[in-house]
Amino acid sequence: FRMAAERALTVAGVEPSQVTVLETARFASAEADLADAEAAAMVFGTEDRAQPLVLGSVMGQIGHTLGTSGMASVLKATLELERGQVPQNHG
Repeated sequence: FRMAAERALTVAGVEPSQVTVLETARFASAEADLADAEAAAMVFGTEDRAQPLVLGSVMGQIGHTLGTSGMASVLKATLELERGQVPQNHG
């Protein structure tokens, strides 16, 4: 995760502190979810943040989506941008 996130930031020309919402995989296990949160903190958890980093997961809204999880995440992120709000995670 860390290398992919750092590469994406570099390619996009975006500073970590500019990212305000991060859609995570969320595996519904304490260990995997903690690993996601820790990796996000390492990459995006800079001290110069003007806004907090919100971690989201489509699984928290609609459950396991298997092969369609990427598309579900893209649709969710599009709606978040359009509506200006991130839905609460459940579970």
